[in-house]
Amino acid sequence: MNQLNEQLRTLRLGHAAKGLEQQREQLSTYAELTFEERLSLLLESEVLGRSRARIERLKRQAKLRIDASPNQLIYKEDRGLKRIQLSELLTGSYLLKHQNILITGPTGAGKTYVACALATQACEQTYSVRYYVLIGTNMEPVHLHLMEPLYWQLMEPLHLHLIDPPD
Repeated sequence: MNQLNEQLRTLRLGHAAKGLEQQREQLSTYAELTFEERLSLLLESEVLGRSRARIERLKRQAKLRIDASPNQLIYKEDRGLKRIQLSELLTGSYLLKHQNILITGPTGAGKTYVACALATQACEQTYSVRYYVLIGTNMEPVHLHLMEPLYWQLMEPLHLHLIDPPD
């Protein structure tokens, strides 16, 4: 049986190997299943494990400033967040349409949190994201620099670039 685990790991099917160990530990649960059903469960475990690992890798690579969750957004009137508008953005349709989002508001309004929540949701939908903080004392040249086409050609080919200017 250890040989089977080693073979699964050699084939880089680590999640399936964990699923097999689970089946062995809970033999009474899986004893009545056919070979095909058990194999299907192992492969499903592998697919789900790889999917979760990919999403976690995308979140790490995004280097988000805040660990923001879309379901923790607060829709108070004074914040000016519109639930319907944000719900549409959370679907990721703007990414498919190659549209930009500009989040504005006073200091402390939660712009960074909303942006990071949108980025987290994009990662969950397996889009590649990168968070940038602009550093500079005079914002005018930074904005002009960002408008140059060459700048965008040199940037990483990602689905979503978050650019957060300092307050």
